[in-house]
Amino acid sequence: DSDAFVRIRVGRAQWLATVAEVVGWIYFVIWTVSFWPQNISHFRRKSVIGYNLDFAALNVTGFIFYSFYNSGIYFSKRIQSEYEDWFPRSEIPIQLNDVVYAFHAAFATAVTLVQCYVYERGDQRMSLPGKLFTGVTWSAAAIQLALCLTSVMTWLTFMYYFSYVKLVVTMIKYIPQAWFNYKRKSTRGWSIWFIYMDFSGGINALLQMLFIAYNYGERERERER
Repeated sequence: DSDAFVRIRVGRAQWLATVAEVVGWIYFVIWTVSFWPQNISHFRRKSVIGYNLDFAALNVTGFIFYSFYNSGIYFSKRIQSEYEDWFPRSEIPIQLNDVVYAFHAAFATAVTLVQCYVYERGDQRMSLPGKLFTGVTWSAAAIQLALCLTSVMTWLTFMYYFSYVKLVVTMIKYIPQAWFNYKRKSTRGWSIWFIYMDFSGGINALLQMLFIAYNYGERERERER
């Protein structure tokens, strides 16, 4: 069979692979815990004053879409089959810990959003651009769902839509909060522990990629048979 192949991974050292795995779990734990200091702060203060509502809405939208993407590819045999048709020599890119992290993040950010409408928020409201962005992304998702159900669009394309929205959200979601802090000349109401953990998790994620890249480098090959 000309389509058959074997993927061979040869690393420089086993200890590098072990370190990469440990670092991966470190950033997984840090990022998982990072959502809760903000929620605890809101609960103690019974107030979300100082926490930007655009950031809250963007964050929960991004992580809900991220959970759709991860769970769709991880659990759906149909989507996995489409992925294998598109990328016949690639592994399914989603692992169980990706799914667990995404669902936990969606839940934690949903709790934060609920707090924004339960606790005191003063005169804080979502901005028009924030409302438009979230409205358009959810409306587009509903339209694409209909296209998938009528077989006009593939489910894998739908999953990639979720991933692209998550990518865009990640790039822009901090802008409203940063501008809000600048106008107030204060970060009161914004948990510094979230920033510490988010930054630490990002550093560890980068370290894991560097360890993996150094360990395997150009040694990973595919051999046809």
